[in-house]
Amino acid sequence: MKKSLYILSTLFFVSLVSCTSSKMTISEFTTTGEIYNLEIGMSEAEVITTLGLQPYEIQFNFEDQTKVLLWNYRRPHHEINRDLKSSASVLNIQNPQWKDEEILHVHITDGKISNFYTKTGRSNSKSLMNEKFELQN
Repeated sequence: MKKSLYILSTLFFVSLVSCTSSKMTISEFTTTGEIYNLEIGMSEAEVITTLGLQPYEIQFNFEDQTKVLLWNYRRPHHEINRDLKSSASVLNIQNPQWKDEEILHVHITDGKISNFYTKTGRSNSKSLMNEKFELQN
């Protein structure tokens, strides 16, 4: 009886151990810090390495043979406790926080970055583009 109880408990333990799974977390966001490292003329592979993850969407324009790669990104956010605002501990970020999920657009022409912009940057620059167009005419 003891022997069968021992075998049964061993089999139960082995089955529990074999049921555990490892979890792999893949980041869905790049950050503004990585975006600042992008440069015009980088290859597509260099962009992916610099941003640290694959784009979540790829668009292709057949007319002018260009690709637009899209990434989600977040901006860092740091809140300061008023009682601690004069201490050096305010500069030590223990738990990074993020704010404002946005979209980064990277245009690839002939395998290299031709331009890149964020959704916010695009909307803020529309007036500048209109002024440029008016000056050209």
